[in-house]
Amino acid sequence: MIEHAEMDSAALLAKIQTAFPRAALGGLDFLVPLNDCEVQFYCMSTSALEFRVKATASSSSGANARSVTAVELLVRSTGVLWAGLEKALKVGGRRGRPNLARCVIEDASYRGALLTCDMTSPMRSTGARVSFGLAAIFTLVGIGLIIWQFSTPHSGSDREANVLGISLSLFVSAIALPVPIFINWREWKKELSWKYVRSGP
Repeated sequence: MIEHAEMDSAALLAKIQTAFPRAALGGLDFLVPLNDCEVQFYCMSTSALEFRVKATASSSSGANARSVTAVELLVRSTGVLWAGLEKALKVGGRRGRPNLARCVIEDASYRGALLTCDMTSPMRSTGARVSFGLAAIFTLVGIGLIIWQFSTPHSGSDREANVLGISLSLFVSAIALPVPIFINWREWKKELSWKYVRSGP
């Protein structure tokens, strides 16, 4: 399900056609044919759009058919679809950006979820919180040690050497700790991230 800026179905279809010119009325409300899949859209409200991605029959048959599983087709097609809709449905500033609220790939035979799109930003993960917390602690400890250096009697050269050592050891560590989190966040923004859904106990 995609949450977007409020607009009627006609305006919504017009915006989708800017990214997918073959989008047309049909299916539930309208549909978008992709290379190996077909996407059916249903306007749940003026600000929520439900979609279903189905593999087409031609994608699994024919002389030029590629040996790609249905799940791989759906993952790839969903990524292409969201990349186009994220730009097409953007209206105005940050508040007008569309949001992929829920996305699940199911097995059609028993309607069980196989994959779910990971909507949690790496910035909000437990590892990120620990990393930012340690960075804050290192920064506070470094500031405290520097203040202590200036409040105790030292020669000018000794004080400069101590302050430089503290800065290199603690402040550089505080800056370096969140770097992997920012890298993961940038990769997470570029494309959809999927995780397997555990079934059973």
